[in-house]
Amino acid sequence: RPDTLSARAIGILAGGGRLPGMIAESVIAHGGSVHIVGVSGEADSSIERFPHTWVNWAQIGKMLSVLREQGGGQVVIAGGVTRPDLAKLRPDLGFFRVLPQLVAMLAGGDDSVLSRVVRVFEHYGITVLGAHEVAPDLLAASGTLGQVVLSEEGRKDAAIGSAGGRALAALDAGQAVGGGGGRGVGVRG
Repeated sequence: RPDTLSARAIGILAGGGRLPGMIAESVIAHGGSVHIVGVSGEADSSIERFPHTWVNWAQIGKMLSVLREQGGGQVVIAGGVTRPDLAKLRPDLGFFRVLPQLVAMLAGGDDSVLSRVVRVFEHYGITVLGAHEVAPDLLAASGTLGQVVLSEEGRKDAAIGSAGGRALAALDAGQAVGGGGGRGVGVRG
């Protein structure tokens, strides 16, 4: 959708790493605008080169308000996060409004937690977009990306890893599978 970005603002809920800034750069390069909501203790200070607001994990009301007003009611969730230190949270009224949903979120693996986070945002009128929808130029193209072409044995190992990854995804029990020598050799839980 890069051709339609110029007409809308995009909010970015930023965890750690470079990805939130890369998404912002891509959106801006295609004529859009961004407002980054940086999670204190997670997001990198480099987000400060863009319009931004800092929040802590428990400032749900502020987060939703900023995303509605500055992010055009749309958000891309990007960057790494850790489970928050409950002793350091400074909740706002919005936190207490969504507390029952937050407690329910904590059960399950990363995928089920993220799915519930998306549902909470959508319940409060925020449209959650994937990074690929607003910054498609960040995706790798299909085919050979480097100078080394995958051998037939490598293709078989990749197929084994892919099948293992799909099986884990169905269980919400892992993030990656490595294959080699015709068998699965590692699982990232």
